[in-house]
Amino acid sequence: MVQTMRRKDKTMEFSGKRLGFLLNKLIKEGKREFLIVALVFLITGVFATQLEIGEAILIMAIMIGYFVSVCENSFSWYKRQNKRINSLLLPASAFEKYIAIFILTLVAPVVMIFLFTLVGVGLGNLIFANCYISPSNILGWFDVFKSSEGLLTASVLLGMASVCFYGSLFFKKVTFPNLIGYAGLSLIAFNWIKEYISHAYMPDWNSPYRESFIDAYRDVMNCFGIGLNLVIFVGFMVLTYLRLKEERS
Repeated sequence: MVQTMRRKDKTMEFSGKRLGFLLNKLIKEGKREFLIVALVFLITGVFATQLEIGEAILIMAIMIGYFVSVCENSFSWYKRQNKRINSLLLPASAFEKYIAIFILTLVAPVVMIFLFTLVGVGLGNLIFANCYISPSNILGWFDVFKSSEGLLTASVLLGMASVCFYGSLFFKKVTFPNLIGYAGLSLIAFNWIKEYISHAYMPDWNSPYRESFIDAYRDVMNCFGIGLNLVIFVGFMVLTYLRLKEERS
């Protein structure tokens, strides 16, 4: 009984030194994947400066690249038996492992992808005389988050990424195609409900309130979508940590 309580207490232990050691070890194990991602977005940033639609291509590449990176890392950490065994044997608490994988799977890729895209665009401006994109264009993307549409887009990406990350850890027998299917069906259902409500309560074309209704409805649904994705994100965080804690004990 005492040993069990001690073991459970250790799952919440946290040491910055152990976390640093763990991150260093995991980065060394996955350095090949990190280098490939860095090289791909560096080259993409360089050549995107020569395309008129280069900025749109970069935005799509970052979103897709981040999502693919999250999925690949998520399903490699806890779906591959050798990595599961290595994870269980690492000298760290469940909380430290959880934080380390969270950083390397959800935080590090977006920072690295954005950084190397920015560096690539900067190199493109140094190499080529005429460029359609400059580093200031990339930094200007942060202005998008001042609008509800930008926040909704970011929250949807975060929500889907968290479903893949946390889902791969929590639902051990669920495969990546299953999760993508569930996420896709949920997105379709949400859009169908949104459109149904919109058409059901939309004022007539001749109504002076029609435009005001559309603006208000868009803001409400954006806020609802952001809130829903945050609930999904936090919910999967809690469920997954409890599963990892249970597995370790």
